[in-house]
Amino acid sequence: METEPVPKLRARGRRNPKAYLPGRKGRRIIFYTPKRTREFERTIAWAWKRRYGSLRLGGPLAVGILLEAPSKRGDIDNLTKSSLDGLRDAFNDRQVEALLVVYLRSPRPRVNAVILPWKAEAAGRIIGTLADCLMRGRRTRASRAQETR
Repeated sequence: METEPVPKLRARGRRNPKAYLPGRKGRRIIFYTPKRTREFERTIAWAWKRRYGSLRLGGPLAVGILLEAPSKRGDIDNLTKSSLDGLRDAFNDRQVEALLVVYLRSPRPRVNAVILPWKAEAAGRIIGTLADCLMRGRRTRASRAQETR
């Protein structure tokens, strides 16, 4: 997907003015996800729905994520969190048994995810397949760029 990866930003809080009215009980602070993170997660979810509809994955999973950006903004764990949260319509984070994340500098920002069923006895083969799938698209684009030169 052609979009710049956005790190998961810390939840923000603000006062709930209605909680302080006489006779009202309620939460005094409202917590929310910052707009930039929320929009990135929605973009990831929209891309999944556009391609796979309402498909929901079951069982343990192995997930590979390729993050490419012009500059390395944010740390890899927060970028991974926002990407996985964007895929929450497809699976629950608790289903992920293996996770491979590659974060590279590239003039073209993009996020790519590969999801495979996880079997512990075939761990090496599955992780190798994740790495091949993630890097295959990158090699293809790199070779096309060299051909145009």
